[in-house]
Amino acid sequence: MDKNNPYYIYTIVFHSTDSNQNISVSHENDMKESMHLLDPSIRDILPALEFVMNLPRYLYDYYKFLDSESSCANVELLSAEYDNSHIIQLIPDFQLEVFLEAAKYHEDLIVISDFCNDDVYTVCKKAREKVPIIGVKKLNEELLNECWKSLRPIDDDGELLKMENIEDTHKFNLLNERKIVLLPGVFLSRRIGRDMKFQEEASKSNCLEYIVANEIFKYKVMLNTILIFDKNYQSCDCTGETQVQELLKKSNKEALDNSDFSVVITFPGVPKEQIRYGSSKQEINECELRAIRILGTHRAISRNGIVIELEKASLELFSLVAEMEKKCTDGTNNKHVWDLLRKFGKMIGCLLNEYTISIIKKAKDITIFSNIPIGLAILEDEELPIQCYKPLSYRPLLPLTIQVQQELKKTPQHYIGKGKEIKILFAECINNDDRNKFVFNESEGVYKRLKCMFGEHELYYCHAYKLETLIEFIGRHQDADILYISAHGHYEKKYNKAGIMVGEDFWMAENDMKFPPLVILSACHTGPRGIGAVNIADFIIKNGAIAVLSTFIPVNARRNKMLMLRLFFYINEARNGSTRYETMSELWSGVVATNAIYEIIMESEELQKWIRGKNTYGITRIDELNKRLAGSIDGHNSYSVTVNLIKEMLRQERSDEKFKSILNGDNYFPESFFYQFIGSPENILVYNKIFEDAADLELI
Repeated sequence: MDKNNPYYIYTIVFHSTDSNQNISVSHENDMKESMHLLDPSIRDILPALEFVMNLPRYLYDYYKFLDSESSCANVELLSAEYDNSHIIQLIPDFQLEVFLEAAKYHEDLIVISDFCNDDVYTVCKKAREKVPIIGVKKLNEELLNECWKSLRPIDDDGELLKMENIEDTHKFNLLNERKIVLLPGVFLSRRIGRDMKFQEEASKSNCLEYIVANEIFKYKVMLNTILIFDKNYQSCDCTGETQVQELLKKSNKEALDNSDFSVVITFPGVPKEQIRYGSSKQEINECELRAIRILGTHRAISRNGIVIELEKASLELFSLVAEMEKKCTDGTNNKHVWDLLRKFGKMIGCLLNEYTISIIKKAKDITIFSNIPIGLAILEDEELPIQCYKPLSYRPLLPLTIQVQQELKKTPQHYIGKGKEIKILFAECINNDDRNKFVFNESEGVYKRLKCMFGEHELYYCHAYKLETLIEFIGRHQDADILYISAHGHYEKKYNKAGIMVGEDFWMAENDMKFPPLVILSACHTGPRGIGAVNIADFIIKNGAIAVLSTFIPVNARRNKMLMLRLFFYINEARNGSTRYETMSELWSGVVATNAIYEIIMESEELQKWIRGKNTYGITRIDELNKRLAGSIDGHNSYSVTVNLIKEMLRQERSDEKFKSILNGDNYFPESFFYQFIGSPENILVYNKIFEDAADLELI
């Protein structure tokens, strides 16, 4: 371990038959034996990936914190940890020498595929004399235990740091294949000295999701109980043992009510279009399932979360998503769209059980590895889709080779909150002509409002009539935080590709270029999923963006304008000190959950005129409605509460019959549901005390 880097770095070298190893996100490749386009080279090293994920991630994996001698400082340290994943570098053998020369930090362990020739081992040994180099066939439980001992960090005197609470006699079980999903619970249970007990309990359970969720929840409750107790103890006068015990009991109850965890869902499957195009097999193989499980577990370990594995999505489910995407255009039957959302939710619900549903409802946030937008599902006994009450991030599974490579690298965290001066790029790609007048004016309205919010020193504008202008604009501002692209979306049916029009140029962002951390695609159907289209959003993630906001469907320019302004309003609120949301995924979930009023009033110009008019007391109705809504809506009920309040206001004005066709029977279109964040919006931080303090000290 490098003393300047607290994380362990593992490198796995695989034998590649592809001389460039730059696998395109397209249907034109030679991986047709795989449903999810998994390169055979990666299949050979899946045991190595599982082995490495059993090893320590960083220094603190060697310590047991929550014991009788734990200080509150230790607990605060644990509660502040965020996204601590294994750093695993997958390197094709033909790139090895170049990689080893350019590496910023030295690896702690190198594993070589058995299909590599002897020269690979020689190259590694020459470049990294002191680094252990192991072949995949030699990986076993005995070696795992040896690695835990040999990887112990060295103190300032050059001595091996003692594993203070993980004794040298401690045994580490090698968890692989199906059992690998236990690892998130193992890493946490080890901190409280019960990892072996936890694994014993898991071996007797028929529901691994439940046993892991229970273990992680107990850990979180224990952590929060200590923090709450310490805070309460400092502010009260506890003079006796009885009072202390009462305070502890009270703190524990509060912790039980306020503890949660992250959830990772893996849901394989591809639409029939992809199979028809001949780029995917109809049946999924065991190697793919194993790779997808590795993806989910790696993310769950980093988030201290639970993996829920769903069976392969049916073609019927993809067809339903495709039908929703097709129906969701201006003038569609709104009630039919809501019926499709409920039908979709019923089908998703049938794939879950009572345990997994309870885990999802308890989750703090959800990451979904799938080509199916699960967040659209309206589960039984719910009014709105999952994404309205749970922050979501999507990770498409196609092509699986690239998804594995991207996930195993450590995703950076990017801060755009208080104290940080941010840089926003606004790229207008719509021509200002008679044909585009309405859409251009709505987009221009967004720009003018953003200019008022952020000012010219933070907002940079470019009217890109040509593709080279847009690429040059992005390249010239590599220090940007946010890229906002206003464009027409375009779907090329012949090639099943979804991108944008930059003036008259069709663009998929396939270029070898770097994108800012946050990219917002203000355009129609830039990320459809039901038809399995190759899309621009996936390419932008491949080219370095942390998170991309895209759309499943064609969107209305005026609705989009309101939604984008609300998104930036809350971003600006965070920069002004609001602590309401901590991450972009939380912020976006809040925006969608509270967008009901704007979706409803957009159904009628007469309704818009009425709501913006004044009531008998001289108060603007929209202000009255927002005042009544404050504190009374959440992601579970925002539409019904909004509709009932509008009806109540109409009754008070003796106008009960007005707008009944809209307010009764789900006759409003929830367009904001059909936007999605892919990538890691949870790693775009809008409020974080550590980053805020660093910004105040001008450290970032």
